[in-house]
Amino acid sequence: MSTSTAKRDKLYLHVFITALLMFGFGCLPAPDPITPLGMKMLGVFLGLIYGWSFSSLAWPSIMGMLALIMTGSISFDQLLSLGFGNTTVVFLLFVFMFTAAIEQEGLTEYLAYWSISRKVLIGRPWVLSFAVLFGAMITSAFTNTFAAILIFWSIFYNICHQVGIKPYEKYPTLMTLGIAIFSILGSCFLPYLTSPLILLGTYASLTGGDGSINFVKFMLYVVPLIFILLVVYLLVCRFIFRVNIQSLKNIDMNFIDENALVLNKRQKIVMGSLVAFIVLAVLQSLLPGDAGLGLLLTRMTTTGIVMLMLVLLLWVKVDGKHLIDISSLAQKGIVWDMMLLFIIIFPLSDLMMGEDTGIRTCLVNLLTPIFSDISPMIFMVAVLALPAILTNFANNIVVAMIFLQIICSIGPSLGIDTYPLVMCLLFLANIAFYTPAASGPAAMVFGNTEWVKAKDIYTSGGLMIVIIDIVVIVVGLVLGNLIF
Repeated sequence: MSTSTAKRDKLYLHVFITALLMFGFGCLPAPDPITPLGMKMLGVFLGLIYGWSFSSLAWPSIMGMLALIMTGSISFDQLLSLGFGNTTVVFLLFVFMFTAAIEQEGLTEYLAYWSISRKVLIGRPWVLSFAVLFGAMITSAFTNTFAAILIFWSIFYNICHQVGIKPYEKYPTLMTLGIAIFSILGSCFLPYLTSPLILLGTYASLTGGDGSINFVKFMLYVVPLIFILLVVYLLVCRFIFRVNIQSLKNIDMNFIDENALVLNKRQKIVMGSLVAFIVLAVLQSLLPGDAGLGLLLTRMTTTGIVMLMLVLLLWVKVDGKHLIDISSLAQKGIVWDMMLLFIIIFPLSDLMMGEDTGIRTCLVNLLTPIFSDISPMIFMVAVLALPAILTNFANNIVVAMIFLQIICSIGPSLGIDTYPLVMCLLFLANIAFYTPAASGPAAMVFGNTEWVKAKDIYTSGGLMIVIIDIVVIVVGLVLGNLIF
C-alpha cells in the first residue's frame, strides 16, 4: 500500500469517527441530569475534539457547524450571527491582515538582529543568552513563531561556530529548546494574538462577559511572568545544569549585516503603525471612557484601532506604489483553519453550558464530590498541572477548551476567582515540548538532529519544562490574584 493511499484511508477513518460522534452520539440515552439536547451538544463537542486532534482544524469545524444546526438549538442565521459576528472573530480577521503587513516588509529579520546587536551584550555571556531568548520571544510576538525560531537558531548557531561551541553540548541543547519555548510563549505575549483571543474569548462566552481584554492589566501580568521565566530558565542552565559558556566572552558581532539594522521607508511606516496601535490600545485601557480621546477609543474598541491602522496603511504610497494591498494581505495573512475554529467554538461553548443541556450541572455533580474535601488551592493546582501534562500528548487548543469548561463550572462553587486560573492555563496549554507530536515547535526541536539529541530533550529538556510549569503555576497565580 502506498503512503498516499494509507493517508487517504486514515483520513476516511477519521471522517467516519468524527461524523459518528457528531451525528450519532446524541441518539444515546441521556443520563440525568443531561438532557437529550445536551447529548447532541456533547456529540458535536467530542467530534470536534477527535477531528481536531487526529486530522485538521478546517473540515471538522465546518462539519461541526452543520451538526450544531442539526441539533435544532440554533438556526443557520443565528450560527452565522454568533460565529462570524463574534467580536473576537472580527478582530482576528483584521489582526491577521495587520500582522501580514508587518511580515511582508521584513520586520522579522530587523527585530531579530536588532535584539542581539546591543553593545551591552559584548563580553557578558549570560546577558547575551538572555537577549537571544528575549529576542526570539519578541520577534514571535510581533511576527511569526516559526520564523522567529528559525532565525534565532541561525543566529545562535553562528555565534556557537565563532567561539567553538559544538553541537550536542548541554548549552546549545538547552538554548535550542529555550528559543523554541520562548518563541511559542511569544504567541501569548500580546492580547490580540491568536492564543489569548481563543482562550479569553471562549472564557467570556462561558461567563457572559463582553469579550474585551484590558490591555494594561494583561501586559502587567504577562511581562513580569515572562521576565521571571527567562531569568529562571537561565539560572537553571547556570546552577543546575552548570553549563560553561566562558568562551562567549570573546564573541564578535561582525557577522551581523549592518544593512539589516537600517529600516527603509516602507519598514518605518509599518513599524510606526505597530507602535501607534500599541500606544492607542494602552490609552484605551488607561484613559477615562466618558470624554475626549478616552471616549473615542472606547467606542472604537481594540478592533476599531487595528482597522484604523489598516485604513491609514491603505492610504499610504511609497515611490508611487501603495504600501499594502488588501487582497494580498487577506490571501496570505488570514489563517482560515483558525478562523473556522473560532466560528464554531464560540457559539458551541455558549450553547453547551446553557441550562437546557444539563452539562454544567452534570460537571458540577461529578466533580464537586472529588474536590469537596480538598482546599481551593489544591483544586487550582490540579486543574493547572493536568493540562500542563496532557498538552504534550494532545492538541493544545483541545486541552485548553476542556479544562476551561472545568474551571468555569467548578471554580465559582469553591469561591475561586477563575480569571487568574485561565491566564495560567493560557501559558501551560502552550508549553508542549515533551514529544514530537506535542506542537509544531516541538516537532522542529526534535527534527533539529544536527544540534540536539532526542534523549537530551527527554531528560534535560523534560526537567526544564517541569520547572517552567511549576513557575507558571506559582508565580502566575500570585500575579493573577494581585492584578485581576
